Amino acid sequence: MKMKKFYIFLVLLLVLPSALSLDKKLYSGWVKAGEPFLVGNETFLVNYILDNNASIIMLPEGISAVIYASSMNCTSEWLYTICQEKQKFQVKGNDVPPDVRSNSLDVSLFIKINKTDAGIELNKDFNQSLIFLGDVIYIKMSMDKVGQPSVYNLSFADSFLGFVVESFGSSCTSSRDIINFDAKKLDKKIVCIYRLIPQKAGVFNNTAVLSYVVLDKAITKKYNQKITVSEYPITLKLNYTRGIKVAQNFKVNISLNKSKDSEIKELRVYLPLHLSVINKSPEFTSDQKSLYITFPKNTTYFILLQSLFSGNFTANLSIIYEHNKVSSEIKKGFLLEILPSLPEFKIFKTQEGSVLRVSNTENISFKNIKMFANDMEFDLPLLEKSKYKEFDLNEDNNMTHISASFSSQFGQEYSESYLLGYSAKEELTKNSSAVGDVDNDKKDDLSVPIKISMNTWIIACIAACLLLIFLFIRLRPKESQLDRDIREIKKNNNFK
Repeated sequence: MKMKKFYIFLVLLLVLPSALSLDKKLYSGWVKAGEPFLVGNETFLVNYILDNNASIIMLPEGISAVIYASSMNCTSEWLYTICQEKQKFQVKGNDVPPDVRSNSLDVSLFIKINKTDAGIELNKDFNQSLIFLGDVIYIKMSMDKVGQPSVYNLSFADSFLGFVVESFGSSCTSSRDIINFDAKKLDKKIVCIYRLIPQKAGVFNNTAVLSYVVLDKAITKKYNQKITVSEYPITLKLNYTRGIKVAQNFKVNISLNKSKDSEIKELRVYLPLHLSVINKSPEFTSDQKSLYITFPKNTTYFILLQSLFSGNFTANLSIIYEHNKVSSEIKKGFLLEILPSLPEFKIFKTQEGSVLRVSNTENISFKNIKMFANDMEFDLPLLEKSKYKEFDLNEDNNMTHISASFSSQFGQEYSESYLLGYSAKEELTKNSSAVGDVDNDKKDDLSVPIKISMNTWIIACIAACLLLIFLFIRLRPKESQLDRDIREIKKNNNFK
């Protein structure tokens, strides 16, 4: 029975260390002294001191380990175990004894590197080296503790120059172009999701720095990656006037340009039902829903449009293209503002001189109105729908030159010029349909002014007289043939 217990103890003694070991085999092979080498993403360096027959191994965490080949073959430093099994000495590719002294001496060492798993494992699912302006890139980053030793004072900063970085959730925070995470102690896995929005084209460095403390050793790791931000392989330019009057023809120009390694498969334009196509580039084909061109070229296409209805309409454009054998689509909408008419300007005679009235009978507002009446200047920040405003001109001219500039509520700018004479001004009544703000801030109703002048009355009288003469001639009884014969006999025989 005692012998049986002894064997069980012996088996456990042999098995448990390997079962409990968290060592990972990082490297096994020849390395040349004085030349850095990579193990995964980590950089190691071995230097050899010939006089002492010693190898100094520089570890990624900024620490070093020393092996004296004359007395030992292995050493342990922090979480690493390094063993040196063989040495090789060469001069110009030929093997030489280790006691040879030469400036051309090359030393190679066969080493094995193991590391106990402990610390932080960082994973970031981002490996794009090319991004296009307008793209939005989402990144998922996770950090998890590895091994039994505790991890303290964790700090992570991911910097993206040339981008705007936005984080989601509370795991990490963003500030301009940097994502940050800090923790006094990390006991469980954390996940951080953030997105990148490129701001300009160019080549930028993405630098991530991870630092923490494990087994009383401060560890700092850096991760570098170059990111190229480029213009889209397909460039699209739209040229059109957004503010158009009802029944006015207007042109939309669509300019396309593709890179050498891209192909445009289709250009498609979806127009609102209220827009009529007056003319278009001959390459366009129409169906019930859209106009389209298959395999368009690097050129400019046009569509001539018209609308008999006022309002704001959005036309949509789609470009399907292939870049590096990957199909993509560009979607763009553009606003078309169809105006029934612009603000109305009139001048009315008053006892003091004259009044300039600007009125808005439309269903949209106008803003930033600036008016010049001869040498006078007036500003009106906002003219809402169905409103008017009056300004005292203090002059008595038969004709007044008015220049006005303004913009619609949608931002479209206009500039108009008028030569105005006096209009008859009606009194404001309560039953009028449009109301406005007068100079004394009293709101009254505005009746539509009726323009009546003396010339109008004279023309109306002449027209009435001509009409009476015409009716008299047409309505006078017609003379019969018998009456004409009798009148002719009387004339020839001098009868009265």
